[in-house]
Amino acid sequence: MAVSDGYRESKLSWREILLDLKKRGLTISPKLAIGDGALAFWTALDEVFPETKRPRCLRS
Repeated sequence: MAVSDGYRESKLSWREILLDLKKRGLTISPKLAIGDGALAFWTALDEVFPETKRPRCLRS
């Protein structure tokens, strides 16, 4: 849904991407977000789309 140069996957870079999605018309928070262990992404997501759920990772 978005491609952007970011600065080392910083919270600010992720926040800008998420806010851009809102600006381009994403009016309803995503129901689910999936990502790797990038803590900055999850922090930005909590700020911009706090209703979005995240899956629990169960390692075997």
